[in-house]
Amino acid sequence: MPQNQRVAKAIAEIRSKLGLSQNQFAVKFGINVSTLRAWEQGINEPDLASLATLLRIAGRQSVLILRAMGLTDQEIAIMCAGLTRGGIVRSGCADPATEQEEPK
Repeated sequence: MPQNQRVAKAIAEIRSKLGLSQNQFAVKFGINVSTLRAWEQGINEPDLASLATLLRIAGRQSVLILRAMGLTDQEIAIMCAGLTRGGIVRSGCADPATEQEEPK
């Protein structure tokens, strides 16, 4: 499966796990619902600033996005530690050792 489709599935799964409709998620995220739909359909992917916000919203589910982007568990742990130290997320965004596998 191409990376953009893996990322699309991960974003949709995170939104679903948060129990939010596309409209609710878009409002919480501060984007147009059409942007979210494009991400969930694999047409576009979030830019770096949007990705940081998405990781903050996703919290513990953020590992799904990062794995879909092709990062290894070690890279995810390093990235999340850096995001926490940098104040981008309030607590570790993910612990790859305890999180679910990439969505199918």
